[in-house]
Amino acid sequence: MARGDWIDPARSRVTVGAWAAQWMAAEVQLKPTTRARYELALRRQVLPMWGEIPLSAVSHAEVAAWVQRLTASGLAPATVRYAHVGTPIHPRNDYRSFREIIRQAGLRQVRLHDLRHTAASVLLAQGVPARVVMEILGHSQISVTLNIYAHVAPEIARKAAARLEGALWSSE
Repeated sequence: MARGDWIDPARSRVTVGAWAAQWMAAEVQLKPTTRARYELALRRQVLPMWGEIPLSAVSHAEVAAWVQRLTASGLAPATVRYAHVGTPIHPRNDYRSFREIIRQAGLRQVRLHDLRHTAASVLLAQGVPARVVMEILGHSQISVTLNIYAHVAPEIARKAAARLEGALWSSE
């Protein structure tokens, strides 16, 4: 859990097929033609390959190889796109999932982007060099990392003030 890669044992058994059925049922805003394309892609490409496999067992490399096989088989690019991407991994859905995790954890809602600010602040507070934090976040200038993304937590400011006080007023 501390590393952020813990998977709920109950959820680790959910198959791609079960998740796809649940997702399709929840997507009430889809146009009928879009729904039909997704269902066709699921039935013809996704479920035969992935239907019985637990979501937790699907790796990025396996999906990339599968997409390559679909493309090499002569399927139209749009068909491959619907089979591979569709809407399930659209950034909007990632954000929706993120908000639900935050709600279930009882935390206040924040933007997913806010975590970049948190990451910068925590990494710097842990002594990670600013240049490394800059590269992790993909910034082209260290000033962006330090002036926009890094925030000083009140506790860190108090500790810094205490250290300064100690340096100025110590009897040594």
